Amino acid sequence: LFWLDSVWSVRCNFAAEVEGLNRVQTDSSAPPPVSSAMATALVTGANSGVGFEACRQLALIDDAPVAQIILACRDAGKANEAIKMLAGATGKPATLFSTLELDLSLLSSVQSAVQCV
Repeated sequence: LFWLDSVWSVRCNFAAEVEGLNRVQTDSSAPPPVSSAMATALVTGANSGVGFEACRQLALIDDAPVAQIILACRDAGKANEAIKMLAGATGKPATLFSTLELDLSLLSSVQSAVQCV
């Protein structure tokens, strides 16, 4: 499981290329970059903004496929709408994406999400 926090993503440069995604790491304490060995990505705040774009870029990587992208959002309805938009924007099947209801400001929500993953 690869966890991509949208706040961490802001500190990185995403540069989409024809062949995939280059990530320039700017913070040595940040998580490691995506590798082909990782099959699942969990992205917080994935229904909009940087989180949405991170999901889109992950879905477009062809040389290091991600088997599943989990959109962790406070609102499951908004996450489902984001999945429809991501599937349309990337041409990837909606089954590549799944949702996880998660409010990082509530410890009970974090604990519940941990049990689901």
